[in-house]
Amino acid sequence: GSGGGGNTLQQYLKMGRILASIDAAPLKLNGLVMDNPFTTRSELLEQVSRHYVSAGVREWHKMLGSAEFLGSPITLFSNVGTGVYDFFHEPALGWDVSPKDFGIGLKKGSKSLVKKSVYGVSNTTAKIAGTIGT
Repeated sequence: GSGGGGNTLQQYLKMGRILASIDAAPLKLNGLVMDNPFTTRSELLEQVSRHYVSAGVREWHKMLGSAEFLGSPITLFSNVGTGVYDFFHEPALGWDVSPKDFGIGLKKGSKSLVKKSVYGVSNTTAKIAGTIGT
């Protein structure tokens, strides 16, 4: 009969789409330097594979932090972090000038904090909802 083979394939395809939706992952793999590259084909493939699999395992957390199915946590923290920085930095700049500039800085910093936080949370929520709806 038809069994569940089609459903299994669909589940794998869905998982592939989820894992493929990585938002600007800062993945960096170092090049492979070999002392003696003149070896058998199988040994060469083994060394290259081992090097890049190992490098990928060391970088997995960056991909996970950029995964859209988790709402891209790195993007969220980057946005909120920028808002928090502006909240303290803008008034501090004005503090050195005058009370009026302190007030203007407080307004700018507060606006940035709210704007960046709302955007970050909304963006993350939309990404998670998009994954669930897939």
